[in-house]
Amino acid sequence: MDKEFYIPSVQQIEEICGIGYAASSLAYKKLENFFLRKMDMTYEHAVTWCLQVWANSYEGESPAEVMNKMSEAGIAFECEKQMNEFAGLLMDAHNDTRMKENRGHTPNELTRKEKI
Repeated sequence: MDKEFYIPSVQQIEEICGIGYAASSLAYKKLENFFLRKMDMTYEHAVTWCLQVWANSYEGESPAEVMNKMSEAGIAFECEKQMNEFAGLLMDAHNDTRMKENRGHTPNELTRKEKI
């Protein structure tokens, strides 16, 4: 598909291998904070769901799959506003995830390249 492979830095590789997802990314920091503060999850639970979002996106699955998995796990939103906030954060994280199908590039990076 005429995309060069993305070559990650040593720091990025260590982060993914150590934590399991791009925890230093602003999108994932916001998502983790949402889980902790708005969903009242423990740190371990929040990290587990961030990892789930990353794995889902990396494999090219839709963000809706994460919402389905959360529903299956019995995680419910208090109101529509909370669900909409989560959906926005989920999309931001999805678009900031290095994807296998994009040869390691994020959707955000590919969008910027197309505009140039």
